[in-house]
Amino acid sequence: MEVRFLDGWINTEGTMGKMVVTIFSAFAQFGRKWSIKRKKVLALKEQDLGATDIARQMNIGRSTVYVILQNPK
Repeated sequence: MEVRFLDGWINTEGTMGKMVVTIFSAFAQFGRKWSIKRKKVLALKEQDLGATDIARQMNIGRSTVYVILQNPK
């Protein structure tokens, strides 16, 4: 896969370009998993589950649940 940016600051051709695409893909996957986790936490909270129960059910830290609940965007 190759992508060309018109302003020229990123080039995805060659070895370095493949690395750039790989890094962008990794960030995209991380963001997707985080958004899915966020939706699940919010759905469980709507079912009146507490932070401890949500954390146990999702196998995440309670502090992560609190962060999501404080920033539900």
